[in-house]
Amino acid sequence: MFELRLPRTILVALTGAALAGSGAAYQGLFRNPLADPYLIGVASGAGLGAVIAMSIRWAYTALGLLAVPLAAFCGALLTVAVVYQLARVNRTIPTTNLILAGVAVSSFAGALTSFLMLNSTGEIRRAIVWMLGGSTMSGWEPVVAILPYVFLGLGALLTMGHALNVLQFGDEQAQQLGLPVERTRRLIILAATLTTAAAVAFSG
Repeated sequence: MFELRLPRTILVALTGAALAGSGAAYQGLFRNPLADPYLIGVASGAGLGAVIAMSIRWAYTALGLLAVPLAAFCGALLTVAVVYQLARVNRTIPTTNLILAGVAVSSFAGALTSFLMLNSTGEIRRAIVWMLGGSTMSGWEPVVAILPYVFLGLGALLTMGHALNVLQFGDEQAQQLGLPVERTRRLIILAATLTTAAAVAFSG
């Protein structure tokens, strides 16, 4: 109960909270109720990072198993950084550019992931199981590892709830109301990406 079921339940709850919070932030940011946490390539980048880590064939030790979520986390953050740079126009980041860049980079990361899996011999089953998602990790270590990222990301998103409401009026009117639109958008993307990357890294 306390060594297997309870930590796994808490991990699933934290994952759900992270995805729900970041999804709501993206929906407010893009003013689209269909936006999800994976819109700008977080999941594809995490999958690519995880498959790269598995292709190195680390041993099934505690350190080796920890390398997969760490690589997934780094891959997700790196993918969003590339999307952010591609979408930039001078000092602004148009929402349309961000979505288009996210779709393009996500497709490219997915293609690389498929290529690595097709050329892999022993780790393809492990990679497929990880990409399907689930609470396969047991013990309190994953819960302790994910807690700081989820609390930091969700805490930042909660403090920016008013800014997200103001952004619903559009960038120009939000700027006229005194909201620093570009800085606010960067902070929202960073916090939402942090929580999504943590959730994907530990839950596939």
